[in-house]
Amino acid sequence: MADFSGRFIAQWSEVATQNTNVAATATKAGVANQRHFITGYSVSCSAAPAAAVSTTVTSAATTVERVELPAAAFSPIVVNLSAPIRCGIGEAAAITCPAVGGTTRSSVALRGFTTYE
Repeated sequence: MADFSGRFIAQWSEVATQNTNVAATATKAGVANQRHFITGYSVSCSAAPAAAVSTTVTSAATTVERVELPAAAFSPIVVNLSAPIRCGIGEAAAITCPAVGGTTRSSVALRGFTTYE
């Protein structure tokens, strides 16, 4: 697919699920001369986290979005951005949910597209 300026665009999604008390990180690796745009993300847990935790969406090492997960049962959080988050050229895009405690598992997903600059 190409945009109006003729640059090639590739859509993608990255998903990760953690097992017991381990961080879950889904990453779209950075590639030279390519720019990722994040269009949405989601996070869910198999049970209530042991304590409140912060899930972060990053471009390289910069946090571009943060979601607080409560220390209580919750429905999956799904965010579809009305305007995509633009990452730097060659930078990785990622979402990370830290360990949520006990035997609780978490899943994260990151969606977006990449342009070839």
